[in-house]
Amino acid sequence: MSYQGRFYRIAPPEVGPKPVQSHIPVLLGSMTPAGVARAARTADGINPIVLSEEVLRGLISAFHDAAREQGRDPSDLTVVARANVPVTVDPIGEGRPFLGGSPRQIADDLARLDGAGVDQVLFSNAAAKDINEEVSVLEELQRIVTG
Repeated sequence: MSYQGRFYRIAPPEVGPKPVQSHIPVLLGSMTPAGVARAARTADGINPIVLSEEVLRGLISAFHDAAREQGRDPSDLTVVARANVPVTVDPIGEGRPFLGGSPRQIADDLARLDGAGVDQVLFSNAAAKDINEEVSVLEELQRIVTG
């Protein structure tokens, strides 16, 4: 796309490689009622921060309801939950955040989200000490979840 006007001329972009898909999905990071409604109206999905299982389920429900009100099919929209949690080798005891802890604890939490409308979970490991440990713990989580 180029532009030529009275004062400005913009040459066609030479960005490459081009995306594989014709449309790059846009997710809105939304947590407020207005943000959830905006995401349902304009975006391809939502990216809420996981504060708890209950809050996440409530946000997804509100997002899907708002999408239906806009005449959109919730199954066509994406939910990528962001979990800013510690992902650790050893289990976490009292005070463990939802989706945080050892691979087994996280896998159990993920199982509770089955059918809740979460398409993906993006983990931001608040406990990472070094990249090798982080990769190892996430590989263990993948082995447990995928069986």
